[in-house]
Amino acid sequence: GSPWRALPLGGGDAKGGAQGTYQQKRGGQRIGFATADDGDEDGGARPQTGGEDSMAGDTESRVASRMSARPGVGGDKAGKMAMAADDDDDQEDYKLKQALRDSQMEVAELRKQMEILVDRSKLEQTRIETRLQASQEERNHLRKQLERLQEKQQQDAALKAKLGTAQEEITELRKKYERGRSDLKQRTVDVHMLQVRVAQLCGSELDGLTVSQLEELERMQSDALRRCAVAKYVRLRQEFQEKEEHMREAVEKMRREFEERMEKMKTEVQKIQEEKVHLMGLEQRLRQEFQTQVQAEQMSNEELRIRLETLQDGFVQLRSILRKEKQSRVEAERHPLEDM
Repeated sequence: GSPWRALPLGGGDAKGGAQGTYQQKRGGQRIGFATADDGDEDGGARPQTGGEDSMAGDTESRVASRMSARPGVGGDKAGKMAMAADDDDDQEDYKLKQALRDSQMEVAELRKQMEILVDRSKLEQTRIETRLQASQEERNHLRKQLERLQEKQQQDAALKAKLGTAQEEITELRKKYERGRSDLKQRTVDVHMLQVRVAQLCGSELDGLTVSQLEELERMQSDALRRCAVAKYVRLRQEFQEKEEHMREAVEKMRREFEERMEKMKTEVQKIQEEKVHLMGLEQRLRQEFQTQVQAEQMSNEELRIRLETLQDGFVQLRSILRKEKQSRVEAERHPLEDM
């Protein structure tokens, strides 16, 4: 029978207008304002819950208790003002809670992005570590090749020493040949002196020979000595030539083998040096990429951390604002009654 029962809770008209009745949903759902459009979408058949009935009853009883002390036109005006203030407070609370919910969603999205960036950074770090490990294995392989080349160098040094020994042997044979020639010349002189001595001793026996016979005898002796000397010289020279030819072939063979090994070794060393330079450049580039990636991830994480701290500060400010708004609403509910 009270005239205040006919007042809508939201202060709006019968068609819904810009404001609607404040409705609280249960089960963790979003708190909002139900408008006439929402009611039309639900078909107007949504049943009210016990919480909604009790809230509506409490609101009506509160309005009735406020206005019962001051009947008349003044009470009607004060009731409308109180209802309008309550609606404004509810709308402000809804907006703040909606902003808080949006901020929480943004924080969750930022955390997801941070996790994605951390996972991506870990994958990139694993890939770079794998490439570095492959580079180190390649360097170990090249180091082993270099050790084998050093062993070949030692073998070539030994071969070079053998070549020097062979050349020394050739020099020694040449000296022996020269000594043989000197001995042959000395023996030729000795034979000539012996001929003179024989001629002196056999002068009496040779006196009966004619000059032509003496010349013939001397010529025969000279021919015999010359043939012996030539035969010995040819034999010695042939032996020396055979040994020299054999040694020359061996030396030439060793020289060819040494030169071939040196060429191969130079080529392999050059190739190893090129691969080493390439691997060093690759390793340097990988390290730079890894450092750049780490710095970028650190900067991104720092930006996300700053944004997260900013949002957390916003949460704190929103909570303080909500707390202050609730306090001011309570005080506003008290002061109008005291003033009246």
